[in-house]
Amino acid sequence: MHELIVKVSNVEPELPPEQQNALFGDGLLITAVDAPTSIDDILIDDRLLEDSEYHIDRPQSGLVRVAVLGDWTNAGMVSAKINLQERQRKLPRPFASGKLVDEEIDSYTVNIDKRTTQLNFELSWKADWGHYPTYDIDLIVFDPTGAPYFEGATLDSPERFSIDSPESGQWTILVTGYMLYGFEDKYVLRITDQDNRALWRRGRKHKHD
Repeated sequence: MHELIVKVSNVEPELPPEQQNALFGDGLLITAVDAPTSIDDILIDDRLLEDSEYHIDRPQSGLVRVAVLGDWTNAGMVSAKINLQERQRKLPRPFASGKLVDEEIDSYTVNIDKRTTQLNFELSWKADWGHYPTYDIDLIVFDPTGAPYFEGATLDSPERFSIDSPESGQWTILVTGYMLYGFEDKYVLRITDQDNRALWRRGRKHKHD
């Protein structure tokens, strides 16, 4: 999913203003939590008195949870209409794909020319945060000088990050899986430039145990 839009409309307190909470009025609380089930990654945390709209950019794959409830300070009921919309995007051609077992590493190389002003990485499992047990996948890249980038070695799924003004030359890319608990899962790696053009893999994949 490229974007999740949360719309709250027709916010209507049951009581007239003079009978509502004298300090705050009667309102709604809204919370949205990203797909990871083992951490509390809050995307929205707000108190509403009127219609509102939220745009969540690139939520993680799985079950994003949205909760709306009346504020505990309310004097009366509050009603509203909740609408959730997804916006998809056309995914670029994969740079690479494969299968990994626990702590296995696949490595790739890619040549970056001087015209490239940005590299965008996106690495995902076939399974997502809706799968149990949850798998972890990490992406580590090295520029031509050997300098490492660990921004893709987190608990996120997909792993996404960008590098501005990348060094020209040969880059090395490591894909590794953790917490697979004896299973094997498929992954897909996409790399694009500043114009969202997919980079091609010309070198061979190297397997490391």
